This record gives sequence, structure tokens and C-alpha cells, in this order.
Amino acid sequence: MALVPVQQAANKAPAAKQLKKRKPNSKVWFWAVDCRYSVIVDAVRGLGWRAVEDEKNESKSNIYWIDVAAIHERFRSIQPWQMINHFPGMPNIARKNRMGQNLNRMLKMFPREYSFYPRTWVLPGELSDFRAQFDEKGNSIGNKIYIIKPDTGCQGRGIFLTRTFDQVPQHENVVAQLYIKKPLLLDGFKFDLRIYCLVSSVKPLRMYLFHDGLVRMCTEAYVKPTKQNISNVCMHLTNYAVNKHNSNFQQPTAKASSENENGSKRSLHWFMTWVRENKGDVKADWLWNRIGILCVRTVLSIMPTLSREYDQHFRSFNGIPWSFPQSSGAGAYGSGGLGAGATAGAGSGSGASGGRAGGEDRPRSGSRGKAAGEARSQSRWVVRPCFES
Repeated sequence: MALVPVQQAANKAPAAKQLKKRKPNSKVWFWAVDCRYSVIVDAVRGLGWRAVEDEKNESKSNIYWIDVAAIHERFRSIQPWQMINHFPGMPNIARKNRMGQNLNRMLKMFPREYSFYPRTWVLPGELSDFRAQFDEKGNSIGNKIYIIKPDTGCQGRGIFLTRTFDQVPQHENVVAQLYIKKPLLLDGFKFDLRIYCLVSSVKPLRMYLFHDGLVRMCTEAYVKPTKQNISNVCMHLTNYAVNKHNSNFQQPTAKASSENENGSKRSLHWFMTWVRENKGDVKADWLWNRIGILCVRTVLSIMPTLSREYDQHFRSFNGIPWSFPQSSGAGAYGSGGLGAGATAGAGSGSGASGGRAGGEDRPRSGSRGKAAGEARSQSRWVVRPCFES
């Protein structure tokens, strides 16, 4: 979808005929080679967009969906009329060590507002301070439990609990956190929430919180950590990749719309209904509001970096007039990004995932598609802004 300067378009008449002539080329081209999730490509084709896999047409694509490490190369070559599913700077909360550093920095300045996460050490940089949490023999003071997470790990790989300093890697990039011994349980099992938050604009900051998500449950009934169960990952880690191999794992047997979901993976809608029925409307509303605040404060911790890196990559796009033809499935296109979708996993860290289109006015940092806006209005799950600067 080509960029047409507003003044140039106004001087050409009739506008309707010009738009009609462009119709064969107005279909959205989606670069699918670097997309690693078939559900995304299926959604693209369902919208009537063209999934491009031929390298000859790579530079003609309107949207780039990148799930590989070479994202920064794409930032350097992107054009004002193209969109991408990430914002530069998002690795500062997608990587565990950077997220820990940014949250710890905010905790020092705003101790009350940033007390929502367990005490965290980024190793090996804070190894001496972390060593002070253990006695001379290397045993944790107060019999505390710490959870160790590799910086670049995923799907629960490399995560373990420990009471002894000897087990802690001395020269590897890991994050250590105080383990929560008394978590909220569902049916006697530990769980976490996967929250989907869309960052559609950086300047100004605009965020949307999706009204559904996932509840990931352990497959072994929770017992406070002991020498016998401290290494039982299916009791202490909620990762699906870990628990799906357990014989106790239960595949979901009810649709997401049901109020009687069971299984080891459930919907956030079910969970909020459960909270409302068991804790009352006031606490359910308070919890949902707190979830939104958590997402906002996490992104705020890296706002200076996001703003700076955005300007470094896209400053040259500012002030460029733009226009676009409205076709089936086509949305508003602008410079910058399609949006970075952050997924916050309460209890197991958080990461960044692919963005999704929304539908509103065009922000400087990107824009959101009409098609997704229509889909949102038809969906039972409402996407609402939880913060806008």
C-alpha cells in the first residue's frame, strides 16, 4: 500500500477514480517468512491479506511480522508506509535481566508504587549483595527460598529453586528472586496469569488491555518447599511446556465462554468470574484495575529508553503527509510500528510478543488497522485503553 502525499492526492481528480484504479494494488501485503506462528498467518489470510513469502516482493510488503532475532535489521530498513510488530527498546522488559534492572531502578525512586514484584537480583552484577542473603556456610538466612531464572531462557528451561548459595551460577547471566511461599491457589494448585497488553503508540504512550488471557496451572498439588519437593518443577513452575508432560495434566474440556472450565489451562475470563463469585465484585474490580496498573508501570519503567530509541529509528518520518486507500481488511498505515504486544505472566516473569492491530486515530509511533477495530467491536472481549499519556 503506497504512501500518497495528501496535497498530491487533493490535486488529482476525480479522487474516486484514482482510488478505483489503485484497487488491484491496495491489498495488504504481509511478510510471513519471519513469522513463526501459523495462527498469525491464518488470521492474515482470513482478513483477505496476502501472505508474502517471495523475497522479490519483500520490500513491497506493508506489514512485517518478525519473530526472529534480526528485528533490528528491519528497523533500519523500514519505510514510512510500512509497519512492524515491535517497537525498538522492548527487549528492555522482554529480557529478564533488563526488566529486573529497570524495575529495581524504579523501586528505588518509587518504593510504594513498585512494590508489586518480589525482591530481585540481577547476577552476576549484584552477586555480592545476593551473597549477603546467605550465611557463612552458604545457607539462606531465615530459611528463605530463592528462584533462579536464566536471562534468555524460556518455557521453564533452567529455572530452579534453592536455599544454598553453592547452587547459584557465579558467571552466568541469571535473575534471582525471593520465592513466594504462600501463593494464591486454585483447587490446591499454584497458577499464574498470562495478561495480553497492546502498546500501540510510544509518542504518546497508548496501551490497551485485553479482557481475556490464560490461566496456567501446575499439575502437582502445592506444598511449601521442602528438601523433598524443592526440585519438583510441576509443583512450583506454571509453565505449560513443563507441565504438559506430567501424567496429571488435563487438557481443557470446556469452551472459553463456559463458566465451568476445568483442566490445567483455563481462560482469564473464567478466572475473573471465579474471583467475582468467591471474593465479591469489589475485590474483582480492584484486581482488574491493579492488573492494568501493573502493565502500565512496567512499561513506564522503560519509557525514556523507548522514546529515545523510537526517535533514533523513526525521527526522519515525522511530518510526512500520508494517505491510504480503504480496502477490505486494510487499515491505517503510518511510520513506526504495528504495535508491540507485551504479555505479562504474573508469577513467572513477563515477555514481549507480537503486536496486534487496533483501530483509532493515527499515533506518531504507528497505527492500528480498521479490520481489527471492527473485529474488536464484534468480540465479546473488549479491548479498552488502560493508559494514555
